[in-house]
Amino acid sequence: MAAKNYISIDTICTHYEVTSLFIENLQDAGLIKLVEYQQVKCLPHTSLHNFERIIRLHKELQLNSEGIDVVLNLLERIELQQEEIKKLRNHLRHLDSELF
Repeated sequence: MAAKNYISIDTICTHYEVTSLFIENLQDAGLIKLVEYQQVKCLPHTSLHNFERIIRLHKELQLNSEGIDVVLNLLERIELQQEEIKKLRNHLRHLDSELF
C-alpha cells in the first residue's frame, strides 16, 4: 500500500474543518470505510469524491449521518434510473432506425 493512495484522518479534519468524531460517526454509519496505514487511520484516495459529497451534504444542508445516508441512497437510485432511461432511449433509437 502506497502512502499516496491514502489520506490521513488528521489531514482530512484540517482540510475539511471537521472533527475526528464526525469521521468516526460516518464510518460507524457505514458511509465511509477507513483503513489503517502505518498505524494511522486513513481514507482511501478512491473514496475522496464520495467523502466530499458527504461533506457538502453535511455542511450545506446540515444533515446528520442518517440524513446523509438517505440522500446518498436516493441519489444512487436516481443515477441507476437515469442509466436505465439512457439504455432504453438507445434501444428505441435502434428500433426506429430499423423500421425506417
